[in-house]
Amino acid sequence: MSAVASETALHLRWLVRLRWGAVLAHLGMVVLLRWLLGEDTALGFAALLLAVNAASNVALGLWLARGAREVAAWVLPAVLLADVTTLTGLLFFTGGPMNPFTALYVVHVALAAVVCARRAAWTVALGAIAGYGLLFVTGGDLAHHNHARMVLHLRGMWIAFSVAAAFVTFFVSRARQALAEREVAEQRLRAAEERQTRLAALATLAGGAAHELATPLSTIAVAAGELAHRLDDASDGARSDTTLILAEVKRCKHILEQLSVQAGEALGEAPVLAPLIEVVQSALQGVVGGEAVVVRSDPAAVARVPARAVATALRGLIHNARQASEAVTVVIEAHPPRIVVEDHGQGIAPELLARIGEPFFTTRAPGRGMGLGVFLARTLAERLGGTLVHTSEVGRGTRAVWTFAEDVGR
Repeated sequence: MSAVASETALHLRWLVRLRWGAVLAHLGMVVLLRWLLGEDTALGFAALLLAVNAASNVALGLWLARGAREVAAWVLPAVLLADVTTLTGLLFFTGGPMNPFTALYVVHVALAAVVCARRAAWTVALGAIAGYGLLFVTGGDLAHHNHARMVLHLRGMWIAFSVAAAFVTFFVSRARQALAEREVAEQRLRAAEERQTRLAALATLAGGAAHELATPLSTIAVAAGELAHRLDDASDGARSDTTLILAEVKRCKHILEQLSVQAGEALGEAPVLAPLIEVVQSALQGVVGGEAVVVRSDPAAVARVPARAVATALRGLIHNARQASEAVTVVIEAHPPRIVVEDHGQGIAPELLARIGEPFFTTRAPGRGMGLGVFLARTLAERLGGTLVHTSEVGRGTRAVWTFAEDVGR
């Protein structure tokens, strides 16, 4: 779908709504002039123009309601030019250039400036200028031959200005809001793309590291195993050192495997409808002191997720909480499906909290973490259509709230 055509369709929907307001405003103009000035001249023609304008708006509304998502760029200026022509005809039949509602031309010019391309906007502006000028050539004349008529004309100008100002303010404010929302959406999209790029780089780095380190680690493991056999008669200290080497080599291999999984090597894992309590229990199995974590769960809490990848990412969050305080609580909720990991540590200062989730940023002491766990968990959460949000209060602790998309929990 073309972005321009999609945006044009959005603007056309707003324009259809505003045109109903314009029809009512024009009708009010005709009635007001009839009541104030007692003018009956050609009111039938004015009513016919209003009927045509209303019918065209009905047709546009039906077309959009049938699912039209792409609209050619020329449609908006064509509709606005048609409205300028209708307004010119109404003014012609209700006083010509002396009609105070000529201020309504400004509405169409302002709308064109907001929703149309520059050339199309100038086309509409020139059409409005030409229509207004045409009234001086062919329009009727409501000569203000007495003070009462002049007062009525001035009041009419005030009403016309009020209507024009209301229409312009409403549409321009809505347009500004739409532009701001689109800018926020684009910023989120750019941030998501940047995170995906970083994730791909991390996956490549993790895979390369695992591949390059697999051989030397295997060599160390083999050498340590042979050394252990030769040290059967050696001191207990030598044997324990050998056992420690083997254990640490195994741990290094496990870390590399987990890093590969977290960085995206397990993206081929099929999502399954899993109870979130089972995911949490799987995550706790790899946490030191996990048996002390308090878990409160809603039995109805389920989500369609790659269970292994989510458990791995969640394990990192629980591990972070355990490092912050001994007392850790995991709350599992069903509506919406989410997992809340809460600690009661010292909390995180606001300036640092804003950076939580950046790759290679950590609040831990050097050597105690690379600052990838939260980044990878947040990236996974967003890939699943959810969010991972951290809140913290200094002196009271930190909460990590992983919310899954509402539809994946069905």
